[in-house]
Amino acid sequence: MIWESMIGHREQMRRFARMAQRQKIPSTFLFAGPEGIGKRLFAHGLAEFLLCPQRDADAAAACGRCFFCRQVQTLNHPDLLIVEKPADKNALPIELFVGDREHRSQTGLCRDIRIKPQSGSRKFAIIDDADYLNIESANVLLKTLEEPPPHAIIILIGTSPQRQLSTILSRSQLINFAPLSPDELTKLLERSADLESPIASADLALAAGGSVKVARQLADPKVYEFRQTWLEQLSSLDPGQDDFAAAIVKFAETGAKEAATKRENLYFVGDQGIVFYRQLLNRLTGFPIEGDAILLEAIENAAGRWTQPATQVAWAIERLTDFQSHIELNANPQNAIEPLLADLRHIAAGHTPAAIEI
Repeated sequence: MIWESMIGHREQMRRFARMAQRQKIPSTFLFAGPEGIGKRLFAHGLAEFLLCPQRDADAAAACGRCFFCRQVQTLNHPDLLIVEKPADKNALPIELFVGDREHRSQTGLCRDIRIKPQSGSRKFAIIDDADYLNIESANVLLKTLEEPPPHAIIILIGTSPQRQLSTILSRSQLINFAPLSPDELTKLLERSADLESPIASADLALAAGGSVKVARQLADPKVYEFRQTWLEQLSSLDPGQDDFAAAIVKFAETGAKEAATKRENLYFVGDQGIVFYRQLLNRLTGFPIEGDAILLEAIENAAGRWTQPATQVAWAIERLTDFQSHIELNANPQNAIEPLLADLRHIAAGHTPAAIEI
C-alpha cells in the first residue's frame, strides 16, 4: 500500500478518508507545497485508495494486494491518467490535453477523462508540474474543470496557489502540504536503499528544508560544498565578489549534459537564495529561524551586516524568483546570473526596486 509506506501528511490522509466515508469527494484538487515533499506519491496513494474495490474507508487504506492496487502501484491502471511536463519542454504543451493538430480532441487527457471507467466507478487524473500550465493548455483544461464528468477526480500538483491561473484555482479545492520535519526526512533518507552519500542523513535532512528532492541533490558532496560557498557569498551582502558568477555557471554545467539539468542546477541556486533571504527576514523581524549550522551561521553573519529596513529583504526574494522565471525561459545563464548578483548587492545597499533593472 502506497500510503502505508509514506512518512508524513497523515492529516491529509484523514481528510480524504472522511470524504470517502461521506461519499462526497469534489472533482478537482490542487496539491500545493514545496517540491520534493511527497505530493506526487500522496496522489498515487490516493488513486490506489479510491480505485481499490476492497478499500477500508475508516482506515484510509487500500488493500494493497488486489489486481487493481498492483496496477496503480506500477502506474498501469487503465483509469489512472498521468500528465507531466516533458523534460525538453518549458511548459505543459496543449497536445497532452487535446492531442496534436492532426488529432485534436481525439487524444489527450481532456478526452480520456470523459471516457467511462473500465474497471470501477472513477477516472483518476494526476496533472503533475501544474505550475507549468501555459495559457493554451490551461484554457483547454479549464473547459474540463468547468464541467467535469461525474466519475472524474482530477489532481493538480504545484508548488504554490499563486502560480496557478485564478480561473483554475477557483475551480480547485486547495490541499496544502507542509515540508517534512527533519526527523521525518531523516527516516525517509535512511530507508532509501539507492541513496549513497558520505554526508549523514540527519545533516542532509536539516539542510534540505523538508524536501527529499533537495536532500538527494545535497547528497552529492560537490553540491553540498557549493551550497555552503553560495550561502557564505550571500551573507557577505556582495554575492558577486571574487567573480562568483563564473562559479555559479561552472556549478550549473557540472554533470549537465542536457539543458534540463543545467536549468535544474540554476533553479537550485535560486531556491537556496530564497531560503537564505526568507530566514534572514525572519531573523530581522524577530521570528524563529530554521536550518542547519551552515545556514544559521550565514544568517547571523548577514544580520550583523544588514543596515536596511527588513522590507528590502523581500525585494531580494522577489528578484530571485524573477531569476528563476528567466531560467525557465532558457535565458543565457551568464546574462541572468551577473545582473542577479549585482541587484542583490544593490538591494542590500538600500537601492529602491525602481532603480534596479530587472
